[in-house]
Amino acid sequence: MEFSNIPRRYGWYAVLITLFISLFMLLPATALIMWTPIGDKLICWFPEPYQYMEYYHTLISNAAVLQPLAITVINIIIFSIIRRLAKQKQSEAVWTNQAKQSVRACVVLLIVSCVYVVCALPQSVAYICAYTIARTDPSQTRAIRLAYNVADLSWNLYFLRDVVYLIVMFRFMGIFRWCYEVIRGREHRDACLMSDTFLGQDNMTIMH
Repeated sequence: MEFSNIPRRYGWYAVLITLFISLFMLLPATALIMWTPIGDKLICWFPEPYQYMEYYHTLISNAAVLQPLAITVINIIIFSIIRRLAKQKQSEAVWTNQAKQSVRACVVLLIVSCVYVVCALPQSVAYICAYTIARTDPSQTRAIRLAYNVADLSWNLYFLRDVVYLIVMFRFMGIFRWCYEVIRGREHRDACLMSDTFLGQDNMTIMH
């Protein structure tokens, strides 16, 4: 938006539209789930007429692999556009701080979205395999149980994803480093100067 001279309010519009779409996509699963008898247990899940929603729940609400996959594609497009615009204005050797920070921000977002996809994909595939086998050949109990076990183990990848996310944020985002100083109670925490850029790494100075 800085390079294309688009007003910043359009960025907030994009955030609100994304939030609205996300909430709207969660409504079908939320509305159809109810107390359902499965074998000798009563669980909160989709009743028999709506069990096709298991696939929707896996892709959208549970592992949610589609959202980070779409974000990864968008980040690649934005990175390409920003890099092209920066090169049009000046050579790469003399990029301004704004250009460097914008490109760095896109790289960080691209890394985070790729980590999300890598961590969500195994669980999504495992759940889809478990649902499909259970519908087509319920006698394959061993294969079904194996698929569910793989899906359950994949929750550990989410912990790894969050750790990577925090490391990236603390490394590259000035606001996170400032919050860390506030939590630690450093005497100079009130004398922090931060830029209004996404990263603020080059423009953030903590006064001793």
